Amino acid sequence: DRAIEQLIDALVETFSEYQLRINWSPGKTEALLAYRGRHAHKKLDARRHEDGSIRIKLPTKAGAEFLHVVTSYVHLGSDTAANASTICEAQRRSRKAMSAYAPLVTDVFGGAEFTTWQKISLAWSLVFSRLLFNAHIWSTFNGQSVKVLEIVQTRVLRRIATKRRGGEEPQVTDFSVRELLRQ
Repeated sequence: DRAIEQLIDALVETFSEYQLRINWSPGKTEALLAYRGRHAHKKLDARRHEDGSIRIKLPTKAGAEFLHVVTSYVHLGSDTAANASTICEAQRRSRKAMSAYAPLVTDVFGGAEFTTWQKISLAWSLVFSRLLFNAHIWSTFNGQSVKVLEIVQTRVLRRIATKRRGGEEPQVTDFSVRELLRQ
């Protein structure tokens, strides 16, 4: 707690020295806060307000009363979570990839005008690039995050291979679809 106070004091002092102003509004300047060790829950609860939010008291010179604490924060297109989970980031990427895929489902990925290899190439450049960009550098990568990403990729590949789930033919596995398309 002392380190947080010292850091914020130094930040506010430095900014005011150069006549700069920090916008402390929620969504503009927020903090991720994770206590570790004994009494971690007690320390976090001490910062909790009546409305359930967690806040850090700011010095008078800051121009605002509190710095708001959040559990995840999107900055420059990446979602960072206080618990270091990649699930929120995987879900956000899945939504972006599906937004790129949805308008093309019927005409491009389901149409006969494109060859299978053209469809795969388009899927990689338009959909999978949003889904998998720099995912290999995530510091933690758990099974749930992989599953969230894989669901989108499998949906696109099944559409390209015209092997939908629950079709009239015997159940085709996701792995066999990947093998068929060499993906």
